[in-house]
Amino acid sequence: MLIIIFLALDMIRFAAKHIDSIENSWEVDYDLCLNVYSTLAQLSIRFLSCHDEALDAAMRVCQHAKTLEDKIRAQIILIRHKVEGSNRDYKGGVESIRNILLDY
Repeated sequence: MLIIIFLALDMIRFAAKHIDSIENSWEVDYDLCLNVYSTLAQLSIRFLSCHDEALDAAMRVCQHAKTLEDKIRAQIILIRHKVEGSNRDYKGGVESIRNILLDY
C-alpha cells in the first residue's frame, strides 16, 4: 500500500513541476492546479512529513483559490503545519481555526 502512495506522490510532484512551467497555469486549468497542489500538500505532510513542500503547495492553493470550499484542504495543511513537528504552536493553530470559521 505504501509503495502505491509513494508512486502517487512522485506522479503528483511531476505534475506540479510541469504545471509550474506553464504561464498562467491557474487560469489555463484551475481545477487541475487545485487538485494537484491540494493533493501534493496532503500527501507530503501525511506520509513524508515534508512540511516545507506541503506548506508551499498549500500556500499556492490559498493564493489562487476562488472559493472557501476550494481552500479548505490547504487550510487544514496550514493548521497541521502549525501544530505538528517542532513548531507546536497550538495557540496559533487555534487562532487559525477561529479565522477560518469566521470566513464561513
